[in-house]
Amino acid sequence: MDETTTRKLANDIVQWMLDYQESSGTCCWIVGVSGGIDSAVACRLAEYTNKNVQAIAMPMYCHGIVDSVNLDNVMKLCVNPHNVKLDIRPIGQIVESYKNNGVGCKRLLKSGQQLREGNLRSRIRANILYDAAHYFHGLVVGTGNKDEDQIGYFTKGGDGLVDLCPLSDLHKSQVYDLARYLNVPDSIINAVPSAGLWDGQTDETELGMTYDEIEWALKHINTTRTDACLNLEELNILNDVKQRVRTNAHKLKVPPVFPYNKDQ
Repeated sequence: MDETTTRKLANDIVQWMLDYQESSGTCCWIVGVSGGIDSAVACRLAEYTNKNVQAIAMPMYCHGIVDSVNLDNVMKLCVNPHNVKLDIRPIGQIVESYKNNGVGCKRLLKSGQQLREGNLRSRIRANILYDAAHYFHGLVVGTGNKDEDQIGYFTKGGDGLVDLCPLSDLHKSQVYDLARYLNVPDSIINAVPSAGLWDGQTDETELGMTYDEIEWALKHINTTRTDACLNLEELNILNDVKQRVRTNAHKLKVPPVFPYNKDQ
C-alpha cells in the first residue's frame, strides 16, 4: 500500500475502535504484547485512539535469550507513549503448576505435545488479559491477522479469545505496511514471526509455508481463477491452505445451540 492508503487505513481503524469502545461503555484497551509485529501494530492503533492502554507482556520467564529479546522489543514499543502502561507478567510458574497437576505436558517429545503446551500457554495468557479487562474495565484487543485467522492459526480460548479484531481482515503484508507507518521499532518489524508457543518456535516453520504464500493462496481461493495453470508447488500450498480452512472452520463459528422447541 502507498502511504496515503496506509494513513487512511490506520485512521479508519482507530475511529472504528473508538466507536466500538464508546458503544461498549468501557474506558481502556488491554493488549497482550509479545514483541512481535501483530501485537505491536495492535498496540500502536490502541495508543493512537488516545485512550488508556494496558499493555501486558507474558513471557515464560524474564531471562533467557528469547525472552530478553522479546521484552527488549516490548519496552521499545511501550516506553514513550503517555497513554500506554506496560505490565510484565511471566507465566512460567503458572504453566509448571498446571503441568504438576496433570494438565499439559511434562515432556515435550513430539510436535503434538509441543502444540498442546503451546495452546496451554496461550490460554493462560488469555486468562490474564481478561482478568486485567475486568480490573481496568477495558476491552481485549485481538492481534490476529487475516492470513492466520482464515486458516485457523490461533488457539481457541487463547489468542482467539478477544473483544474486537482490528487486524483480522488485513493480510500480513498490510500489517507490515501499518507497522512502518505507525513507527513500530525496526527490531520488531525485522523479527522472525513467532507465536511464542515454545522455545525456538517460528510461525512459518510450524506452518510449512510463508505468509506471502498463505496470502497468495487465500486470494486465489477467493477468485474464479482455475487451478489448472498452477505448478506442483503452488498446488501443494493451495491444497494445504484449503485443508487448514476446512479443518479449523469451527474456530470461526459461534458454538451451535440446540434449537429447543418448547411447543413440541
